[in-house]
Amino acid sequence: MSINRTEILRFPEVCRRTGLARSTIYRDMARGDFPRNFKIGSSTSVGWLSSQIDQWLDDRAAEAGYDVGMEGAK
Repeated sequence: MSINRTEILRFPEVCRRTGLARSTIYRDMARGDFPRNFKIGSSTSVGWLSSQIDQWLDDRAAEAGYDVGMEGAK
């Protein structure tokens, strides 16, 4: 699996970007419907790759019928 170098997002930013509550994110992760988080270092801190969150948002928008092509494309 190839991973693009992207920003690591912490929980408050993931909630802000998606508009989802913490409990909804964990429930959807358990169902396999939301990107999985990963441990950052040896602490209990976790994060998400911004590229995976952006892709999840694009997928939801496409399902709703929005054009999610290249940014700036007309």
